[in-house]
Amino acid sequence: MDVATVGLALGIFSIALGLVEVFGARFLAGTIAAQGYETVIRLFGLREIATGAYILAFPTDPAGVWARVVGDVMDLAALILLARIKPRVAMIWVNIGLVAGATVIDAAIARWMSL
Repeated sequence: MDVATVGLALGIFSIALGLVEVFGARFLAGTIAAQGYETVIRLFGLREIATGAYILAFPTDPAGVWARVVGDVMDLAALILLARIKPRVAMIWVNIGLVAGATVIDAAIARWMSL
């Protein structure tokens, strides 16, 4: 698989994920006991859409994928703060694991694209 194909796939995935966060914020907040934080989830979704749009516009530029890594770290920080407030909510920990895995994958792809 070439760099452009991977970039296009990540761009499409980012936009799709961002749309889910923007339009499904209430549902997502409910699954992790984060009612009242829907606006934060929507803002994270807008960030994801912007990153995806950049990646689609420049699919071979690793800067867009590095931006995904930075966004992943922001997501992890927010989830870890929420876990400190509500440590017994299992879905928060599940999401921390999923985002951590995505961060590793995004970082590996960004590094590969940077070579």
